[in-house]
Amino acid sequence: MAAQPSPLPKKQQRPRTGQPALQPVLPVEEQIRLRAYEIYLQRRDQPGSEIEDWLQAEAQLKIPNKP
Repeated sequence: MAAQPSPLPKKQQRPRTGQPALQPVLPVEEQIRLRAYEIYLQRRDQPGSEIEDWLQAEAQLKIPNKP
């Protein structure tokens, strides 16, 4: 019986050396956006605090504010 090819492209396959696969690093703005959205969801989707959510996400990710 022939070996089945992996369903993942080679770049996404786990290395065979026992090392964990590297996670892709998102751009800083995307990291902040995702964290701010999580904060928004924790507030039960209540609008009106977008700026505060963004600033809180920056602080949690230890990303300095731009001047």
